Amino acid sequence: MAIENVPRADVLGPVPPNDPLHPNKPAANTRAHWPAGSFGNVFAHVQSVVIHETSGWPSYASAGSFRERFRSLDPWVWKGPDVTGHWQNKHGVGPQYLVDANGTAFVLIGPQNLAGDARVTHHGESMNRLSVGIENGDLGDAGIAPPAAANGPRWFRLSTEAQDLPGRKAFLLLHPGGNAEDVNLIWIAQFPAAGSPLPRYVEPGDLTHVAGWDNMIFTERDYRTLVLLCRLVVEQYGIPRNFLILPYLERDDHTDPALFRRMILADQLADSIAQKLGTTTAVIQAAGAPYTNWYNGNPGPLAKWSRFFGADPANLGVQDTPCYKGFLSHAINGGHFCPGPFFDWHRFAREVWDWWWFPFDLDNAGAASTVERPYRQARRDTPLVDYFWDAVGTPAQREALRLPQSITETFRIPADTPIYAMANGVIVAARLPIADPATDGFLLVRHEVFHRGANGRIDYDVEPTFVWTLTYYLRNAGFSIPAAPPAVAGAGALPATNPDWLNRLIIRLRECELAVAFRTAHPANVAANAALHRGWAHAPSGAGPRLATGQEIERDATEYRAIATELSAGRVALFPLESQTAVTPVRVCLGDFLGFPGRIPVVDVDAVWFEIFSLTQLPVPNAVQTQSPVLFDEQPWWATVSAAARHEDPAGADLPATGSIWRYQLADFLTWVNNTTWASEWQKYDVTAAGGVPAPLPARPARRI
Repeated sequence: MAIENVPRADVLGPVPPNDPLHPNKPAANTRAHWPAGSFGNVFAHVQSVVIHETSGWPSYASAGSFRERFRSLDPWVWKGPDVTGHWQNKHGVGPQYLVDANGTAFVLIGPQNLAGDARVTHHGESMNRLSVGIENGDLGDAGIAPPAAANGPRWFRLSTEAQDLPGRKAFLLLHPGGNAEDVNLIWIAQFPAAGSPLPRYVEPGDLTHVAGWDNMIFTERDYRTLVLLCRLVVEQYGIPRNFLILPYLERDDHTDPALFRRMILADQLADSIAQKLGTTTAVIQAAGAPYTNWYNGNPGPLAKWSRFFGADPANLGVQDTPCYKGFLSHAINGGHFCPGPFFDWHRFAREVWDWWWFPFDLDNAGAASTVERPYRQARRDTPLVDYFWDAVGTPAQREALRLPQSITETFRIPADTPIYAMANGVIVAARLPIADPATDGFLLVRHEVFHRGANGRIDYDVEPTFVWTLTYYLRNAGFSIPAAPPAVAGAGALPATNPDWLNRLIIRLRECELAVAFRTAHPANVAANAALHRGWAHAPSGAGPRLATGQEIERDATEYRAIATELSAGRVALFPLESQTAVTPVRVCLGDFLGFPGRIPVVDVDAVWFEIFSLTQLPVPNAVQTQSPVLFDEQPWWATVSAAARHEDPAGADLPATGSIWRYQLADFLTWVNNTTWASEWQKYDVTAAGGVPAPLPARPARRI
């Protein structure tokens, strides 16, 4: 931003012949300036956020590369064959933000505190004037995958095993940037040939498009920082937390009218966008010949597809509104297939959302559903739906499953009914019935509920209210935690019967323990290991004190192993404090699979027990004030979880050893919190009724087709 007012004049130098081997390419600029054109202009209005991957070395050093492009100091590059090619100016190519694989967020243009206007950059072809872009440190299709041996100087195999977790292989990567070394722990998806005894990678993704990609799996730290950045950006610029029903679609899909139909009908602005495009949602909904003829008519499908996202091919200089508002990929209306097949859109959406979902599903007959939600292994055609607004069943059918005279939310449901996390949060404590199947498994999670504001709009600068959920009577249906190295992880270390949060803990534990062992085996007094130890000692940039990358790895290895040991023994495990920056907190995501119902011994039925409570009263109907959560005064672990030593920094985030709490019925709380969130989100769509007044709040936030 310091060079915003410097004249935008490139020093072009001599024009070389059309020969890529000719040494006299255009000279590099000697004075930093912004690229000519729209680069750096203030957005008229940001409509969307485009998610990218960097297709390069995943490291914090990538931020410097984008910075130099924005300063127009990088040389031009040759593009094309020997005779017909040309020198291409890459100045200005890059996003507004970058998140590296270690979880550091960078603002590349605009005010550092994000308090000012968004600025245009060249990151998404026709979407440049509509969207801010976020790059994520990733190998992508850069052609720099780990070599077979991977024994240095940049790639290192962390073990001699063929796989370090089922379908995954762990590597340590040092960025090739002189003094820019930083330790990056990278997982590469494995796809063994048919007939191999090794398991294949089966996690969420567009696995039909893997060919040509270097198979790097997005890191847990990347997701966490990306989510925090996106939650900030959407509130700063008034973008709804809206996602496409099929987020893996790409621009080439414009030829399929059925896909466009699903995309537009699932959107909040379907009526106004359809009208802009010269039709109605009734025509689109009917899916008959009038719809097909309209979609294939003049202008063609590609124009309609692009205009849906706000980029009219006939007039790319202006925003073509109303249009889609929310999150999208670079691939869906751009020329590059990113963020690629290994980005988990369904996990990303669940963490960005503030919805609360029902913890189990009903089938069409009103019984508890034993069918697993598809997003655990989402594919290209898996719809991204909402499990509150789009839930099957009625309140009366759910209430019918509740145990009679139960003063808690206890539901009698079959033992093979999947149980899910109701909201995003930080795990406080857990017990898994691994050592003794008769042990009562449970999960205690703290959640942030943002609800304060004015005129129905939530003000996310106001502190949230902390709410806790307790999910009790979880049984062991095949939980598995790997032993510490040098023990082999084994094919059963990430079973589908494990809770999702436990599998993410195992991934971080495994990579950290392998990295610590690898570093120990390569001592600093050997010259060949100098770069490794420099990277290990690298202190990431950012506000406030931060541990060196290697210190974070070492502490997570120690603390996560302690958690794994307690869980394996069937004891209550206390999890890292969120304000304890030395250890990575363990989070649960909205909709995470938690396990299956256990057996309640008193009544001898399969059931699961839910409690939702807070220290201060929320305006939820039928709230009840009690002296303590129902189960806790009989549980010795409560005294440990609520001890003074477990103090969190945010006010109101500590559990009380004694005193009153406010308890909420599940249906009442979910209805209140989701209606509050939806009332705020709707205002970001800028829909007006006759006379220019805001349109009334729709009854539900999506048409999901």
